[in-house]
Amino acid sequence: MASVRQKNKRWYYYFNVRQADGTYKRIERGGFKSKRQAQEEGDKIEQEYKGGNTSIIEKPKNITFSSLVDEWEKDAPKLLRYSTIQNYRKYIRIYLMPVLSDRYFTSITTEQYQSILDYCINVRHNRIRSVGTVYLVMRSLFNYAVSKNYVDKKNNPLNDVILPKERSVVMSKIKPPRPVYCLPQEEVKAIFDRFKGTKHYLPLLLGYRCGLRKGETFGLTVEDVDLDNATLRINKQIQLKEDERIYYFTPPKYCKQGEGRTIHIDSNTLAYLKEYLSHYHIKDYYVNANGVLNTDGDGKKINMLLVDKDGNYVDSEKLHYVSAVIHGHKTHIDYVDKDFHYHLLRHTHASLLVAKGVPPTEIAKRLGHKNLETTYRTYIHSSDISENKANDIIDDMYNW
Repeated sequence: MASVRQKNKRWYYYFNVRQADGTYKRIERGGFKSKRQAQEEGDKIEQEYKGGNTSIIEKPKNITFSSLVDEWEKDAPKLLRYSTIQNYRKYIRIYLMPVLSDRYFTSITTEQYQSILDYCINVRHNRIRSVGTVYLVMRSLFNYAVSKNYVDKKNNPLNDVILPKERSVVMSKIKPPRPVYCLPQEEVKAIFDRFKGTKHYLPLLLGYRCGLRKGETFGLTVEDVDLDNATLRINKQIQLKEDERIYYFTPPKYCKQGEGRTIHIDSNTLAYLKEYLSHYHIKDYYVNANGVLNTDGDGKKINMLLVDKDGNYVDSEKLHYVSAVIHGHKTHIDYVDKDFHYHLLRHTHASLLVAKGVPPTEIAKRLGHKNLETTYRTYIHSSDISENKANDIIDDMYNW
């Protein structure tokens, strides 16, 4: 049985093998999210070695970058969330594969990695955060290569890469920061008037009145609504695994399993929810051990909040119809901006909170922001209403 250990919040397995000269060599692989995953993989590899597969202790002659990515694709679900994998795939496809695909992994130099990051910042004019993600993907692939014994972790060319600290000097001229756009009240009214009495009304209401992210809205269950205390519990989100067309649950953004937040529901939204739940019925839905929503009876029964009149779950893809109507591809709603998307409801909710003087700490908690910096950067500094209100207060303070 292989041994396991934890290092830098990841789990590794290891076992010793006897070599031809009588000495012992430790075989160690890692990067697993859980102790169980490391144990199972370690036991499997150790049994293969004992069964005669000695290739696991031999370093391969070489492997191309594209071949390494293929292997990483197979193992990634053991290491990362599906949404993270999708994001990494995008960066690999856009930035890494065009330059590195045919190169042997051990031959990639610091200069080649550096040139990719410089291209991101100086040619593509990416945000610093995006460039940092490219670097993170590079390191993740290198660590994976180490875990597979393809490279020596002591010879990491990424250690000498210099991450840029600011965007290109021409960035503001080429791609100025996009201000947070909020829906004017007449547009909000037009949207809700159009979808009143439909299955789309409640998801729109929760985005606008509660500031929920899309995955949080469509991941709500009946048990998350506390009518007596006028609160809503957000402890999960639901996402679509596009290649398999299945929905699965994960913790909310920036949260670990079991974490979340509880927010207040305004009186009008509470009254709507009471009326909605008085006529509520749903077909049988279940969530299995992997968090996958299903109708096969696999796992624990679950009461999804958003359902249509026949009891069918209303998923986030139904928003395509909402957007089609608003964008004019269906029956057009007059006066509504063509750039509408669901997240605008959250932006509008937050901006209204700022305008009404709600403390930034409370806004951050309500929206589930990672930190106050996000709240300030996204909403506070960009609110003309907030600035004008502050100016009025200052004038009143010294009006004597």
